[in-house]
Amino acid sequence: MDITRPETPDERKRPPVRADDPRPVGVFVDSRGALNGLLHFYRGMEHLKDVVVLVSETTPEGYLAYLREREYPFVVCGADRVDLAAAVRELEERFGFARIVSDSGATLTDALIRCGAADEISLVVTPVVAGAGQQRIFASVDRPVGLALIGATAVRGGRVHLRYTVEKTA
Repeated sequence: MDITRPETPDERKRPPVRADDPRPVGVFVDSRGALNGLLHFYRGMEHLKDVVVLVSETTPEGYLAYLREREYPFVVCGADRVDLAAAVRELEERFGFARIVSDSGATLTDALIRCGAADEISLVVTPVVAGAGQQRIFASVDRPVGLALIGATAVRGGRVHLRYTVEKTA
């Protein structure tokens, strides 16, 4: 699929969502409306059953109108930016989400750790040393966070899949 492909009239309505559909829901943090006009691309992905957007109180009204018009469920959490801890609670209460998996990279992963919303971290370590200018995960976490190893599995290419629980601090 091409993300720049124009939205069709059929894509302006939320497709039926079956409770027994095992596919995950795509949750997007977008308080600035960067995905305005592009969400049909994600809604149409075969591996997602639905799309939910997290916004803040300062999200442009035009973007909120776009979400309402096209029947995208959205959650308002936070004043200027999305409050991830509150959003995670709201997703659980409103949609019944028991597990959130982030594969968005360091920025969102760091934010989930900083706000205390991460219970587990799953890492695949590749045998390569990052060079200068490469993004590093956990670079913006502002305090030590304890991890407890719950699994380590060797995978192809010398990679290792590590799973940790995140130790909660008071």
